[in-house]
Amino acid sequence: MNRLTNFNPEFITKKIFPHVDRSVINLGQCFIWAYSAFLIFDKVKLCSVDCHAFVKYKGYYYDADCPRGSKDWNNLPATSFTDFNHHSYDDIEGFKKAWDTQPERFQTNWKQIERRAFNVLKRFSHEKS
Repeated sequence: MNRLTNFNPEFITKKIFPHVDRSVINLGQCFIWAYSAFLIFDKVKLCSVDCHAFVKYKGYYYDADCPRGSKDWNNLPATSFTDFNHHSYDDIEGFKKAWDTQPERFQTNWKQIERRAFNVLKRFSHEKS
């Protein structure tokens, strides 16, 4: 199934976290938000700092609290309070390895996150046709 081409951070927040206030997502579930964005939208790059996952798209950094994006990842609300080491991932496995302990904290796993993202993508594709 083809990924969507026009990145929409609000779509991720509304479809993956329909009953969660956006401010709560970045209190631990940011890796789910970022990974879902990567799976659903084309040309989205996974990024993180020591304790926060986010994405980069067309020169801007996004997370659940910054749907308009920022040219500088240091300006994302969850990264603006201290110095962090920035990481970009060229492959999914690097991201998963960096965040490997987190899914269990939220009673999920990588396969469930992937299934949810692909189901959202499939539903959206059917709605458009």
